[in-house]
Amino acid sequence: MQKIVGHHTSTGYLELELNPKSDLEEFAEVFAGYKDLYLIHSAHYEDKKDSTDPMVQHVLYSLEQKGNLIAQFENLKSRKSVNGESLLEKVYEETSKLNKELYPDFSNQNNLNVK
Repeated sequence: MQKIVGHHTSTGYLELELNPKSDLEEFAEVFAGYKDLYLIHSAHYEDKKDSTDPMVQHVLYSLEQKGNLIAQFENLKSRKSVNGESLLEKVYEETSKLNKELYPDFSNQNNLNVK
């Protein structure tokens, strides 16, 4: 069974080498995953909007900011003049910037470990 899984994995890598995804396809995949996670988290916190817990309020604020970022990329995606490569780079850049803003303690901890 392990050999079959190994061959299947190798076949997947070979397929990617022979038929690489376009930048637009890769952006669409990354962006869809980001939106899916956003929707899952939003659904989980939907009934907690009246909570006074500061942690819950922080999560709700972060969801609002992520929703704004998603709307921004939906608008960019609909423009015909934007190419996939720039969209992909921009989504990585903007989500990274937002995560550093929303979770500064985590970002600082990661920066220390990189050195």
